[in-house]
Amino acid sequence: AATYFTGSILWQDQGTAAQLKLDISGNTAAPWTIPSVDPSGAVRVDALSASQLTGLGEQLRAVLQNAFAAMLLKLAIPTAAPQ
Repeated sequence: AATYFTGSILWQDQGTAAQLKLDISGNTAAPWTIPSVDPSGAVRVDALSASQLTGLGEQLRAVLQNAFAAMLLKLAIPTAAPQ
């Protein structure tokens, strides 16, 4: 069933006594309003063989390494000329 919620979070820095307060409110979606998942193209990891898991792990590692390298490269190269 759908639920409405409200609440607050208070964070206080002990060193400076600065506070951050968040007021939260919202709704969850009723289960009948959430669209069904399209399973076409999905892979059940628990059904893979050991060699398939190894291959999937290598693919994931390569994707993460490339994304991390791209992020580091973007951070290392200035985007504006110094004034």
